[in-house]
Amino acid sequence: MKWTLIGVGHIGTAILEGWIRTGHRAEDVYISVSTREKEDSLQEKYGVSILEEASQLADCDLILFAVKPQDLPQIAANYAPYISNSSLIVSIAAGIDLSSLRLMLGKTGSSADEYPILRVLPNLPSKVGAGVSVMVANEHVSQDQLDIAKSIFLNLGMVMELPEENFAAVTALSGSGPAFVAVFIEALADAAVYAGMHSEAANTLAAQTLLGTAKLLLESKTPPAILKNQVCTAAGTSIYGIRALEKSGFRASVFDAVIAASERTEALAREAADNII
Repeated sequence: MKWTLIGVGHIGTAILEGWIRTGHRAEDVYISVSTREKEDSLQEKYGVSILEEASQLADCDLILFAVKPQDLPQIAANYAPYISNSSLIVSIAAGIDLSSLRLMLGKTGSSADEYPILRVLPNLPSKVGAGVSVMVANEHVSQDQLDIAKSIFLNLGMVMELPEENFAAVTALSGSGPAFVAVFIEALADAAVYAGMHSEAANTLAAQTLLGTAKLLLESKTPPAILKNQVCTAAGTSIYGIRALEKSGFRASVFDAVIAASERTEALAREAADNII
């Protein structure tokens, strides 16, 4: 299979490295980035091919756009005339839905209504193979194409399919979530430092505690409330800590953070739809 990766930032790099790490041929991937210098550097480092001419896209089974949302409309319009309607088009741009992607491609593409399009939202932990990628496909994506896309994103961690109406919540939870979790880890570690622990040990303990707890929840399929109750003994240290969290409005703050991020995602999606060139 030959495919093209347009944009090789943090997530694009993780996608590329995951593909190569699992034994696939690097030369089967065309890359296109903003400067020739960076393309040459990526070719030297990974052994990938460079997309010299847009016409080469016609020979690709899959074209993956890993560019910033604000850059996607122009880039998609530039490449659309050269994309076959049998090629799977994948976008990881947050806030740009399937309908908007079709309209972007339709500005210059000849068969935009027939393009198989897949929208995917990976998150930052994909860089270490521990991410989650949520995807939704339009009606033109075949099962074989979906399986190929999944094989690429499974290299980054877990893959889930959800309806597109959930994607604002997905962006807020798994997209913005690592930032929220990082703040919580930082706060745990800072509190431990205040209690007398050295910062390096505190950061390690805090991060490992989050990692281990998440692993336990996923592997045991235990609801978080049950695990909390297992840790909290009557009149023990943990339930006293939980009481302090509840008094400080911790749960409500988490609600507010996710809802604010979700609402901002929806606003950005509306702006993107209004600004399609």
